[in-house]
Amino acid sequence: MKKILVLSLIIVAFVLAGCKTGGTKADDSKPVAKKEKKTEEKSKTKSGKGTIYVIVDRNIKSDQRADKAKAQKQIGDWMEKDLLKVLKKRVGFDAKAIKSASEFKQGKDNYLLNVTIVKYNPGSAAARAWVGFGAGAASMDISYTLKSSQGKKVLSNSDGVGSGASWQRVARKLNENMAREVKLKVY
Repeated sequence: MKKILVLSLIIVAFVLAGCKTGGTKADDSKPVAKKEKKTEEKSKTKSGKGTIYVIVDRNIKSDQRADKAKAQKQIGDWMEKDLLKVLKKRVGFDAKAIKSASEFKQGKDNYLLNVTIVKYNPGSAAARAWVGFGAGAASMDISYTLKSSQGKKVLSNSDGVGSGASWQRVARKLNENMAREVKLKVY
């Protein structure tokens, strides 16, 4: 028992030592210069192509069970944040989350992407972990519409994905699919 305790303490000490940030203090001017350089690089990578405004409707019903509503809100929140990153990376447009269409700013190359979670099943994390082979898979169906700043419907589509790995993979795959379709329509 004593050996296990000593071994545990040694492991904890190594973990803590590895996590500690050490070293000498750098000159104050160098980190600022690096930070300024990163800001300059970011401004160079801005697309100048407009903005895609994104609305993600979690579609939570009033009669929905509390645990299902919580899961649907959670994936909607995660999906929205991830979608902004995916659109910027894959499509090249700036992307901004908004709550309603009234916040949409019309501009030459601005678009409004309206995403609705039609159906979501969070699956079972325990079944995914213990059983595997697709048991406990998470799945989600969405519909989305892309409109130009003039209100013209550029794209309207539905998609669905399932994953035995995690609910984040479901949202990421749908986001990548949407970004691919949006890119085909705006270029």
